[in-house]
Amino acid sequence: MRVVTAELSVSYLRPVRGGSLLARGWVVHPGKHLLHAAGEALLEGRRVAFAKGVF
Repeated sequence: MRVVTAELSVSYLRPVRGGSLLARGWVVHPGKHLLHAAGEALLEGRRVAFAKGVF
């Protein structure tokens, strides 16, 4: 299957200078032709980045 990224946005919320990051992602809306997804990165339980995209 071929996939094209139609839109991608990443927001960096705070600096990370060390520690272990946890990243997770999820499908927001699985459409027939476009899939909307989001994800985040957390450092010690605090969100440090957030992303959303359309594929």
